[in-house]
Amino acid sequence: MESKATLLSFVQGLKTPASSSRWRARWLLVPLLLLFLFGEAGAQVGKTFWFAAPDLSVASGSILDRPIFLRVTTLKKPSTVTITQPADPTFSPIVQTIAANSIYSF
Repeated sequence: MESKATLLSFVQGLKTPASSSRWRARWLLVPLLLLFLFGEAGAQVGKTFWFAAPDLSVASGSILDRPIFLRVTTLKKPSTVTITQPADPTFSPIVQTIAANSIYSF
């Protein structure tokens, strides 16, 4: 009987204006905190990156005709991107200048 009285007093306490505003503030802070912690997307920032396309010789079905894109995003400064294939000496390097705050797909 004592636990029911405690639960009842707790529920009645939630209905008071001071208590409800406190709980409302807490429930608003939880999603904001989660958004702050997990809402930002991470990315690589630097000058040298290695990229390997999937090995399509082991794939089957309709995925063989899909193109593979390399997307590059710049931040506050423009960038000059050079794509090379060190293992293939006959490959001509691809050089592209990308404006600041933009995206380019190769």
